[in-house]
Amino acid sequence: MSATNSGSDHQFLLFDERSLTILGAETGDHLPVEGDFPIQSGHMSTSNVETGTIQIEYLPVSSTLYVGSREAELARIRLSGKGSTEDVLIQSITVTYDGITDGDIENTYLNLRGERISPIVVRTNEQKAYFDLSASSELGGLIINKGHTKTIEVIGNIRGFVGSGLRVSVDDPSSDIISIGLTTGFSH
Repeated sequence: MSATNSGSDHQFLLFDERSLTILGAETGDHLPVEGDFPIQSGHMSTSNVETGTIQIEYLPVSSTLYVGSREAELARIRLSGKGSTEDVLIQSITVTYDGITDGDIENTYLNLRGERISPIVVRTNEQKAYFDLSASSELGGLIINKGHTKTIEVIGNIRGFVGSGLRVSVDDPSSDIISIGLTTGFSH
């Protein structure tokens, strides 16, 4: 996930009634536009603010995976706040499992230093698992401090054939990791 940098001046403006089309909700018919034009908002400004970043690194797992394995380490993911401008609160993570069929993995959860930090996802859906981290701290998520790292493990039971082709990943960090900066309050 990369830092966000924004800043500019905005204003909303409708010059005349031709700038606007209103349709009836039930009929879809055009309705008359009434009012005094032009309609203009005040100026709204945004500031240039760099927000925190999270870097993702996939580490080798320590266990061999077999059908019937319970609480097997499926993935090890290092989340890094190195280079971040602020501490980041991760509220949820969605991972994708490649190399399996639906139902091969069940009862998955996230671990941090031997402690479960997410509720158990009983069954994966379409090779994805959503992990809610809101109960993992008083602030409502997993905190990655600026300049520090945390390594989480994806743990689960293997019901079907996994083989050496299992790959666990965060496909799109910008949408699969929901987080906010603890200084700016901006979503990442």
